[in-house]
Amino acid sequence: MRGGIVTRERSFSGTEARRMLRRARTGTLASLNREGGTPYASLVNVATSVAGHPLILVSTLAWHTRNLLADSRASLLVAEPPDEGD
Repeated sequence: MRGGIVTRERSFSGTEARRMLRRARTGTLASLNREGGTPYASLVNVATSVAGHPLILVSTLAWHTRNLLADSRASLLVAEPPDEGD
């Protein structure tokens, strides 16, 4: 316990990260708004290539695509889908 917060020490391997990415179906894509540079986050569908690279389908109508064309810096947050009943 550190500062009133319970912490759990756990290593996270690349294999586990790839497995989690393969199981994910959705994610949050964060880009920089081309009008002002503020963060812009949106829900996206996620898949992976055979090599395990994340793939997202984007449309030129979507704000995140317009943002990425203006500034390619972005992040993708994915999480494992919840177990049944969660």
